[in-house]
Amino acid sequence: MPMSRLQAIKKLSWMVAADTFPELDSNALGELIDSHIRFTTWQPSYQYKVADQIVAQTPNGRVYTCIIAGTSGTVQPPFPQIWYNQGQNYQDGDQLNPDFPLTWMDAGFVQTEIYDVRAAAREGWMRKASIAANLANTNDGKMSIDLHTIQENCIQMASKYRSFGIL
Repeated sequence: MPMSRLQAIKKLSWMVAADTFPELDSNALGELIDSHIRFTTWQPSYQYKVADQIVAQTPNGRVYTCIIAGTSGTVQPPFPQIWYNQGQNYQDGDQLNPDFPLTWMDAGFVQTEIYDVRAAAREGWMRKASIAANLANTNDGKMSIDLHTIQENCIQMASKYRSFGIL
C-alpha cells in the first residue's frame, strides 16, 4: 500500500531531524512533501504539461506520462484495466487543436511511492542550511555557537540524499 501524505511527512520529519535546530515546522514539511509528488490522479478539464505523470482514476497499476501537452477532457481516456502495453499512447480530451491532442504514454508499472521523500529530505536539509546561513555566530563568554558549522553539517546531510540519477 502506498505511503499516505501524513506518513510521508512523518518520515521526512525524521529524515531531516525537523525538531532540532534549525527546526522545520509542520507547514514547511507539508510544503516540501507537496512539492515532491511524482504523479497525481487524472483530473478532468485540467491543463497538463509535458512530463506530468498521472495514474488512472480507477487504479490499474500503471503510470502515464504526458508526451503532448494540453487540457484533459471531461471523461478519462480508456486506459486499459486488463492488458498493458508499455509505450502505448492514449489521446485525451475535448481538443482545441486536433492535430496535437493531449497525449499520454503508458510508462509502465507504478513501482515507486507517490512522494519522493528522499528529494524532499535533500531540500529540507538545504533549507535548514539557508536558515543557519542567515543567523550570526554568538558567544556569551561561557558558550560559543558557530552557526557556520551548523550550516556545513546541514549541507553535508543534504548531500547524503542527493539523487542517484536513476528514474
